[in-house]
Amino acid sequence: MGTSFVVTGLRRKYAELKGRIRYTADCWNDAVLDDLRHVGLVLRIFSPGENLSAIPAKRPYKGERSKHWTRTALDVLREAGEPLTAREIARRVAAIGEDRGALSSIECSLHATLPRRPGVVMVEGSPKRWRVET
Repeated sequence: MGTSFVVTGLRRKYAELKGRIRYTADCWNDAVLDDLRHVGLVLRIFSPGENLSAIPAKRPYKGERSKHWTRTALDVLREAGEPLTAREIARRVAAIGEDRGALSSIECSLHATLPRRPGVVMVEGSPKRWRVET
């Protein structure tokens, strides 16, 4: 079986392209759809019984944006001097970055990252509020 690495690589590429089309709004163009179709055809050449619909879409990596939001959020918390909710932090981060359309995305990433950050403490009560330990 000398082609197993080829089939594995083609499956991975098919999943990445499928994920770009599914999760990224700007990838709905003919070039990406053609790439997906061609990778699927080549995959079927190497593995004729391959079920392309069974290959799950792979969500694309977002890169540096979440790290940037976390750093900015920590700066916002340090400057605030009082506990803030994730929504309040997200609004301030969006205002700094001038990206108001990503407010819910920023808030979700803060809910995921703030509990894991050293030096960031959740204040008891409802809604959850966060502060930086001094």
